Amino acid sequence: MNKTPTLKGKEMYLVAEGIARGAHAGGFRRDKKTPYFKHVKQVADRLKGWDLKTIGILHDTLEDTKLKEDDLIDAGFPERIINGVKAMTKPEMEYFTYINKQILGNADARLVKLADLACNIKGNGDAKQKAKYLKAQKILRAYKPKKTGVGRFMTDLSSNGNHAPRRFHAIDPKSGDTFGVITCDGKKYEWGVIFTDYLRWFETIKEADHANRWNHGVVVPLKEIPYGDIKYP
Repeated sequence: MNKTPTLKGKEMYLVAEGIARGAHAGGFRRDKKTPYFKHVKQVADRLKGWDLKTIGILHDTLEDTKLKEDDLIDAGFPERIINGVKAMTKPEMEYFTYINKQILGNADARLVKLADLACNIKGNGDAKQKAKYLKAQKILRAYKPKKTGVGRFMTDLSSNGNHAPRRFHAIDPKSGDTFGVITCDGKKYEWGVIFTDYLRWFETIKEADHANRWNHGVVVPLKEIPYGDIKYP
């Protein structure tokens, strides 16, 4: 069993930066001149919050280096970070299938991918490749979580664990919409942060306040509803 303490905050990002720097050492971008680490650092620099920055700087490690998921687990990265990096990792599938199946299904990955695309589009002289990235950017910007009832948005499962599903929801005090999440990790979440069109969930208000330290979202209490009590079409 992994005994490594779970990383968080700035410390987590600095550990990720060191790992990414080492993993990408000797690697270059398509121009064969730009160090690959420069790209992932630029992606991280476009993002706000240590969680997103950490996913950003690690986003190509599983896809383009020898690092494995177990290496990230052993280093102490929390499940949310690892899930974000995994979502960013493109398997052997068509590009837009990857965008729709993996990126759209993870709120953190959507933001990181937008930063990644912005970096890939800037100064890109390959017209065909640039058009592909611009199309992906348009898809991500236009995406809205699926409505699962009047005024309700339900996020994806937070984990594929073996625990019984639990349902939580919160009401946006600005719009009156109800945002919900179903989790399978066995944890009880009591606080959430609503960012424009998606919800992030936390066990403590301290964690929620930390995630919202730049005040781009709304911190709200979460209410647990017995799974199955609410039926959505």
